[in-house]
Amino acid sequence: MLRHTMKRAIPVIQRAIPTAPTIASFSRLQNTSTRSHKTSTQKQDTTIREKFINLAINNTTTPKKYKEFQESLPSDKQEGFKRLNPENNYPPERVKELYLKARERYNSFSPNAKIIFKRMLWEGASRGAINDEMFQGITLLYNILSIIAYDVTDPRDIPNEKRLHSPGEGGIPPTSMVTEQDIRDEKGHLLFTYGPALFESGKFQNASGLFLGSNPAKSLIEKTQEIKDQSAKQGIGGRAPKEKVGDDVQALRKVERRELPSPGQRQAFKSVEEEEINHVLAALFKGNESIVGNYGIIKNPSSVQKVPADSEANYRASAVLKAGIPVIITGSGGGTGKTSTEYRQDVQQNALLAALQTRIENEEINHHISVSGGMYGPSRRLLGLLLFKNVGGLTFPHFIAFGCIFAKLCHKSCPANITTGKMNPNKIFDALDVITHDIQLLGEMADNIGLDLSKGPLAPSQLKNILLTQPGTALDRQINELEKKGDYPEKQYQIITRSKNQIDEEIKMTSGAPIEGGHSYLGLTISDTRTRYLQSKKTPITYNVKNGGTGAGMGLGHKQTLTVKFAGDFPGYFLNGGTVAGNHLGRLAALGAQHGTLYAQDCEDGALFGASINATVGSVGDSSLLFLKIGKITIIPALSKRNESLDKPHMNTVGDYGLTANLGATILMPKETFKQTNLLPQFVEHNKVTKITEEEYTAIEKDLHQANRYLGTNIDKKTLGSINDWIKIIPSEPKDESEKIARLTEYGILPSYLTK
Repeated sequence: MLRHTMKRAIPVIQRAIPTAPTIASFSRLQNTSTRSHKTSTQKQDTTIREKFINLAINNTTTPKKYKEFQESLPSDKQEGFKRLNPENNYPPERVKELYLKARERYNSFSPNAKIIFKRMLWEGASRGAINDEMFQGITLLYNILSIIAYDVTDPRDIPNEKRLHSPGEGGIPPTSMVTEQDIRDEKGHLLFTYGPALFESGKFQNASGLFLGSNPAKSLIEKTQEIKDQSAKQGIGGRAPKEKVGDDVQALRKVERRELPSPGQRQAFKSVEEEEINHVLAALFKGNESIVGNYGIIKNPSSVQKVPADSEANYRASAVLKAGIPVIITGSGGGTGKTSTEYRQDVQQNALLAALQTRIENEEINHHISVSGGMYGPSRRLLGLLLFKNVGGLTFPHFIAFGCIFAKLCHKSCPANITTGKMNPNKIFDALDVITHDIQLLGEMADNIGLDLSKGPLAPSQLKNILLTQPGTALDRQINELEKKGDYPEKQYQIITRSKNQIDEEIKMTSGAPIEGGHSYLGLTISDTRTRYLQSKKTPITYNVKNGGTGAGMGLGHKQTLTVKFAGDFPGYFLNGGTVAGNHLGRLAALGAQHGTLYAQDCEDGALFGASINATVGSVGDSSLLFLKIGKITIIPALSKRNESLDKPHMNTVGDYGLTANLGATILMPKETFKQTNLLPQFVEHNKVTKITEEEYTAIEKDLHQANRYLGTNIDKKTLGSINDWIKIIPSEPKDESEKIARLTEYGILPSYLTK
């Protein structure tokens, strides 16, 4: 079998490992910062650190030895390493049940759906973000589906380059000793081999040498390597203060409590020690696949890296492709929920556009380009499958199905215990339902459009016209064209089906405590069952999300109400004429139904009340059908000063999101807001701007009262100004060229080409 061949190859690979002095220098690099410690306590800490690092680079390291090391530490040091040896939550009988259900689901897939699974990048989050039990579950489910898809009995029989699960920073946590055994059906036929390999991935992500895992020799020798710079906070780097390095972080990073680096985005910002570590690691890696890394450092065809979708992505990715290294281009927004607003970007759109530009300029090697970065929504993921080799598939809704504890955000509805981080292992069956249904729907969408994904990505020559228009609308147009070819928009994208009891539990949250922290993807597209239930209850739903969050949005049924407070970043979804929330620049709160009103709340860092037009309209701009359902959008002016650190006001890019007559929405906004916004000529060409009526002004006052009520604010209506301070934008085509010029001239945005 293939895995026996792999095992026999290990001694050959081991001969490529640097000699003892190189490993010793690696150890010395890790201890450079300790040499100046003078006191006896510091010397003791240094000794502990040296012992631990020596243990980490020992080829015979096992979870048992880690536990022995933990017990040898002083009592006040043991707490930081308590989770180095988590229990295995998936015994053979549970895994067999999972296998049988997964096989039944997979066998029902269409050919396109089966291909989609084999091209999905399952990219895990950092071990600092999700618990060890969830890591085990994600990896186990991926491996079970993989051995079914590739018709083998052990994941090690699948070539590493086809194993597309990356476990995230820190790799897969060690499991307690698992005895390998064959699992057979009632007729004695071998189904699969139960053992440690089911809880491991074919890749190992190593962030600048900081995460070697529990068995460095195995990680460095047997797996495809993914070297990833720590650069979520673009351009600024940063350091985690000692006070924020908790027990779990100490255990996961294999360090004691101290200030930890979050390096900047360029090689020049890195320490000499870190650079040398990367070179040492590059010499060790013998993987089968390579990916360009986050601000890539090592261009080694046998290592694995990523490139973010920043302004240099195309240049950097093209250079690496020409060197013969495959590329994954990922979004550049970073995963930290509290990253400053000005560094946040639309991750999926940037990743798609940067990857598309790279692909068009590298036609002869386009089959080496993949795209990742949180591919939310079926349309964009299908577009990715049309254009690129592999596409990011595991997203926040899937994580929630597993039972994530992203920064303790799942609150009462989370199946994990917030205090201990433990989750219910049976949630893996819910995750199986979510992921297989998701893949099946993508396959149906491809079938409806008449695609054959077995032929691989489309030729770049068919895609060049996509980049000829504004980037913000080009992607949407392509998606809309895809959707028009089938009946997909009439279907409901059912991510998660929840029981009546679960729905009732969520309704109880309407008056619940705020949900704190970083990641939050509470806004799931609602299933048909849940929508009908909400429609019958006519119950308002409120999610309170404080202090950041990287995503919130929910589509509701007719005349349903949604408030998302302090939510942000990613577009929401839509369903049955409901409303969505989610934005790119400011944190948005939405309230409404079929004829609803969108509100936005002041952001803590000085974003605008009413968000920006970019934020408010952009947040729903990805769902063009939604505008056909909305009767009115009220944009309330800023009530706080703008962020002085920004180069320009938030209100500046409404045109990028295609705010034109075909949206079918009447917009009420202050004149001052309108003047501050860089409205493109096409906007006024297709929309008439006029005064508002007394009735509309009264409605705005009521809207503000409603916003205060739902958002918990106390904004005086005096801030609205008078009726003369407001305008109304009505979708309306000009009667003739003279009216068009008159409109453009009146609002001071007459393009130069019309004056010639």
